[in-house]
Amino acid sequence: MLNVQADLRARLERALGVPAYVNVPEKRPKSFVVVKRNGGHRLNRYQDSPGVDVYSYAPTEAQAASLAIKASGFMDALQRDREAFVSGYALCVEETLRTDPDESTDPPTPRWYGSYTLTTNIR
Repeated sequence: MLNVQADLRARLERALGVPAYVNVPEKRPKSFVVVKRNGGHRLNRYQDSPGVDVYSYAPTEAQAASLAIKASGFMDALQRDREAFVSGYALCVEETLRTDPDESTDPPTPRWYGSYTLTTNIR
């Protein structure tokens, strides 16, 4: 079964040109994304349906929004990309894309949140 969380981190890092992590690093870069599988379920013995969260961090709200919109476009393109399809990606549905300031910092860090439901083929 495809490790969607790790695979998407690597793909988004290349596509967006910013580091991608599974958690917020202790030493934060200027801009970065955090990619986490948030659940999902196996549809049948051939397909999985993982939920994925993508958090986009940047120095300003506008930059965080821009990064999130680029990530959104990348996620949407997964279902049309031949190499991604061969890797196992069949469908990607964006559930939400919104501002979501990180309140754990003082002052709050600009951040945007995107939630996606994917369908992947199990080999």
